[in-house]
Amino acid sequence: MLTDTFYIQTFMPKFEKILQDNMDFLNSIQGSNKGRRIEISSYNPIQFEMNITPVIAEMLRTSSLPLNHSLPKVVNLNEALVFRSYKWGDDLAKSEFFDVLEPTDDKPKVYPQVLIVPLMGFMEDCHRIGYGGGFYDRSITQLKEMYDDKIILIGVCFEA
Repeated sequence: MLTDTFYIQTFMPKFEKILQDNMDFLNSIQGSNKGRRIEISSYNPIQFEMNITPVIAEMLRTSSLPLNHSLPKVVNLNEALVFRSYKWGDDLAKSEFFDVLEPTDDKPKVYPQVLIVPLMGFMEDCHRIGYGGGFYDRSITQLKEMYDDKIILIGVCFEA
């Protein structure tokens, strides 16, 4: 079993490097709101997804980057995900659709510029393979429209 320390030491520098390497891009998304915090969304793992929770918690705790964190919430089986602000220790509620904990409805709705998404795998052309519900596909399309295709997607999966 892989430990939290292993995940933190392995993945946190990679996530931070991706964000640091894309700061000009992230600032361009923010436009006149420079200095505003960057909205980053991760996920609570289900089934066979990689648990990056300790990595995100440590990155948010120690990063010099101005980050706000959110988690996705399924509100309808045929719609995009809703992203709600989440700080470690906030209450989570069991999803009404899946066996996963989600932010409560009293948390502010946000529109992340950086999405860390779970993958079952990916194709040669880097297209994501998920569980087939289309939640992330719809959400990515919605966010790309909102930000003129300017979002950062970080896919996470186990190597075979």
